[in-house]
Amino acid sequence: MSRKTTDTTLRDSFLERIKKPGCPSVKTIAEEMSLPKATLYSWIAAERQRNRQGVSMSKKSAKRSALNKFSLVAKSEGMGIDELEKFCAENGVSFTELQSWRDLSLSAMENSGDGNVMSVKQHEDEVAKLKAELARKEKALAEAAALLILQKKTSEILGQGK
Repeated sequence: MSRKTTDTTLRDSFLERIKKPGCPSVKTIAEEMSLPKATLYSWIAAERQRNRQGVSMSKKSAKRSALNKFSLVAKSEGMGIDELEKFCAENGVSFTELQSWRDLSLSAMENSGDGNVMSVKQHEDEVAKLKAELARKEKALAEAAALLILQKKTSEILGQGK
């Protein structure tokens, strides 16, 4: 069997698997198949383009805000297969789009470190505290330097007088 035929067979089996509701995430399938996630997403995009389904859906999803997409992902979590199909139809989103948004959300959360994300206000407060502490330490250092200079001059004066 040629490589092209093998790739086509692999792609077709992946596309059939991903169309089924309740299938694992693209990340999981990519690990199972030892393929990059980007390859799998390109197969999905190419399939959408071939079917002409993705053209209208991509225009719709381009208009959706990130918050709206995340909200749909959150609402769909824990749904059964039938519920998920109905949910996707009601919200004008395909299952693969929903799954890709889910994967992107999870990926972003995994890459955010320990999950402790500071708000802008918390960040500004911490910066202000650090600046105040730095100013206090600079004053203490200047005072210590002045005392050393004073001590040196005093010892010079007293040392000459004796």
